[in-house]
Amino acid sequence: MAWLRIDDRMPRSAKLMGLTDRVKWAYVASMCYASEEETDGAIPSGVQREMGWTRVRKDLIEAGLWHEKPCGEGACQETERQREKLAKGGHVVHDYLEYNPTHEELEEKRAKARDRMAENRGKRAAKSSDVRDTFARTSGEVPAKFEESSPYPPSPSPSPDQRSDPERAYARMGAGAESERVSEPARGTRPAHMGSWTADDLENAPVDPSDLPESR
Repeated sequence: MAWLRIDDRMPRSAKLMGLTDRVKWAYVASMCYASEEETDGAIPSGVQREMGWTRVRKDLIEAGLWHEKPCGEGACQETERQREKLAKGGHVVHDYLEYNPTHEELEEKRAKARDRMAENRGKRAAKSSDVRDTFARTSGEVPAKFEESSPYPPSPSPSPDQRSDPERAYARMGAGAESERVSEPARGTRPAHMGSWTADDLENAPVDPSDLPESR
């Protein structure tokens, strides 16, 4: 994609004063064409007819915005690209090359960019090759460090207890419930370590004393 450069003071240029908007637009559009096609400011006759610029061509020439040939003043110089594009007739935008590069300059710039990109790709390829060579050279060194046998027997995997987690959980729950049932004293009996029932015990008992067994 090409970019057109114009002077930001162009709308107030003396050459544009008094011109119709149609003529002004044709002037700007012709420069856009020259930039896109890299014609060095040349506007072939065929393009003028196709774009409808033949109707305002006289006004552009009289205003000094177009020339049949470069005027030779300042940057308005003839180039090989212009001669090529104007072989079948046409005009040149005045001072187009004062702000915009020639086709030859753009080609040189693109060639440098291609060389720079090729150089960068070569560097990346060389770096990738070095990484692969290093990996291939050292990939066998890491396992060698761990070839010595360990003095500890390997842990069984999986665990000998092949029961699933729910099975082990239920087993633990069952064992706990069984221990509770075993340790729970019978209703109305007094644990052995507390000795025999006393009169105070019977008076404060939460159950009917008649339900308690007789003390021996």
